[in-house]
Amino acid sequence: MWFRYIGLVMLFLARQSAPVWSLPNQFAQSGFLTDGDDRPLDGLFNIRVLLHDRAEPRNAQLLFEELHQNVVVEDGWYFVHVGSQDELPSGLFQRDALYFSISVDGGREVTPRISLGQVPAAFIANVALNVIGDIEPRS
Repeated sequence: MWFRYIGLVMLFLARQSAPVWSLPNQFAQSGFLTDGDDRPLDGLFNIRVLLHDRAEPRNAQLLFEELHQNVVVEDGWYFVHVGSQDELPSGLFQRDALYFSISVDGGREVTPRISLGQVPAAFIANVALNVIGDIEPRS
């Protein structure tokens, strides 16, 4: 079966149950799937998430792979938490470039790969990593 993928929504979610506010090591991803005739899909599908270091397949290194089984797709729309099935490697997002793609039901990778950028929380984290000197709340 041939699949077409449209759209991508990336969100980082804050964990509310922890006493200290921190971001979980996963992110939300949604997309829109159609068949070869551009009709939205409905049903249960296996979605494999792929993260690479390059946009083009040639010489690209697969950095992360995760299978989400029996994902509900309704009117073409699906939603998964990347990192909920397999732990995302530490340092994965500390790269110059990271590219996202999927495959559906064991099919070929859906291209083009999508470049992932930073979200506002990541900008703040980068600033915190570069702090030098006294970082106590009083200062």
